[in-house]
Amino acid sequence: MLQEKNFPDACTQSINDSIDLALRLWLTMNIGDASPLSTYKGIIWNDVSHLSTFVREQFQGPTCDEPRAKEAIGSDMTAVSLDRINGISIEWASNLKDHLYYDIGREMLKVYSLEHVLQAHLTSEAKIIPDQVINETILTLNFLFPRWDQRTTKYLKKIGRSSFPEVYVTVPQQLYLTDFHYWQDRLAILLRASQAPPAAHRNTLPTLRFLWNDRRNPHQWWTFWFAASILLLTVVFGLISSVATCMQTMYTYQSLQLTRESIQLARDTVSSHAA
Repeated sequence: MLQEKNFPDACTQSINDSIDLALRLWLTMNIGDASPLSTYKGIIWNDVSHLSTFVREQFQGPTCDEPRAKEAIGSDMTAVSLDRINGISIEWASNLKDHLYYDIGREMLKVYSLEHVLQAHLTSEAKIIPDQVINETILTLNFLFPRWDQRTTKYLKKIGRSSFPEVYVTVPQQLYLTDFHYWQDRLAILLRASQAPPAAHRNTLPTLRFLWNDRRNPHQWWTFWFAASILLLTVVFGLISSVATCMQTMYTYQSLQLTRESIQLARDTVSSHAA
């Protein structure tokens, strides 16, 4: 009916492609497009179900059979900490479904970067993307990139990204993994990666940079670096002692040689006088 009334000269495929393009731009989801940049292949709207129902079906809740424990998400769960301690880099995503997808092989975390689009959907009368999906996405952006953190500001500037616009959502005093429904599975994977020892996920020895930045356990951090300082001072003073001993031995040998030469010179003098 739409084609016959408004676009009599357009083919069905052209109309479908135009609708898919409009939906991709509106919802920032990979609808009808097999883009290689996205983690997921293009999803096809069947034109039968309501659009809001179709979009809601794209966001599934937790897949685990048993409810997860009420595990707290610490204040150190930031993009800066993930980068400095765990070596996890950020890759910006324009597809909402790619949000919080962690590529273990590349050590790359995809983060949805169009927060202003989420704000527009929150205030829109057309509720297509579920409000809970939007709220959870904004919450994850808030704790990954806290606006009050100077390190985050410097980090965003370093990677060429401005600070996220402030979007007001209800933020509890303490966030738990179970506070999230749609992003719970991905947050669980990310939480495990953030709690791992430095470089453990790469099966390599951690560098001094990772060890220095890993202050999740202050007591352990101080103990390690105090022991490392003692070891370093022991090595330094040991080297100084060894060098001093070598120099003392050398000077003693030179003094002995001078003494021998003086004695020999005295003997030669006495022999010449006697002759």
